[in-house]
Amino acid sequence: MKKALIVIIVAILLILTFTVCRQKSAPSDELVFWTLQMRDFSGYMNDVISNFE
Repeated sequence: MKKALIVIIVAILLILTFTVCRQKSAPSDELVFWTLQMRDFSGYMNDVISNFE
């Protein structure tokens, strides 16, 4: 009984894993800088962003 339960749980986990891995998201061209909220880095990061663009 324990072996059957373990086999069922492993099978469900494998199915979920393969389902998640098969879903591919479209690549995004968006680049997000989270450091802009930091006052110390905002000037530097704005310069880096303008040079990047």
